[in-house]
Amino acid sequence: MSWTTKQTELLQAAVANWWVLLEQWSTTRLLSWAAEQAWGDGEVLATVRDLEKQAASGDTSWVPQLSLSENEAKTTGASYNAASQNIFINHSWLENASTTDINTVLTKSLGDYLNQLTLQNGATTKAEVFAERLTKRITDNQQKAALNSIANPSPVFQSAATSADGSAIILTYDSELSSTTAANNNFAVTTNGNTNAVTNVAVTGSTVELTLTDIIRTDDVVTVAYTDPTENDDENAVQDLAGNDAATLTSTT
Repeated sequence: MSWTTKQTELLQAAVANWWVLLEQWSTTRLLSWAAEQAWGDGEVLATVRDLEKQAASGDTSWVPQLSLSENEAKTTGASYNAASQNIFINHSWLENASTTDINTVLTKSLGDYLNQLTLQNGATTKAEVFAERLTKRITDNQQKAALNSIANPSPVFQSAATSADGSAIILTYDSELSSTTAANNNFAVTTNGNTNAVTNVAVTGSTVELTLTDIIRTDDVVTVAYTDPTENDDENAVQDLAGNDAATLTSTT
């Protein structure tokens, strides 16, 4: 099929605009946020996170090729074809489509590609949710909250360990922490079911060291918990250098 200059220019404009959005969604990690909204925490999300990193670094070779079609997607506007691994845009539909419509159907088709890539059979509605989350207005409170969370991530707890001499518990987080931290009574430690009071809290890099009243022995069963003072970012809390508070840590061994 030979396309007219107008049809080719329409395709180029549609693709260029969508590619800009795709890059923005990748660099702000909205792509993986929308995937989690649609598919939950599973194989699709893990795949999208990997692809998102590639796109954010400028490698978009994984994105299916976009092509015009006369017969494909007459009613939907665009569709992903697993056999050719192309996203086809119907040329007649494209001539009258708005930018929003184009971005929505292309993103839905990308969702269908992710379904196929991770063998999510019958998950068309998931792709629709994925597209809806990404293409609806940025003023939506849910997406604004997601962007804020992405831009200002809280420190995430990684592990707890006992010091070599048994005098302290060391909590490790995924980012460097502020030396201004939580009070002793924000932490709760038990040894063999009995309270083992925290007498001092010290921060070094990404770790929080809790000095204990009683020494921990090799066979002791130990639990530790942390309570964030409030839902807001507090002055005296486990927090990163920007002041973003770590979440409450339920009792862990």
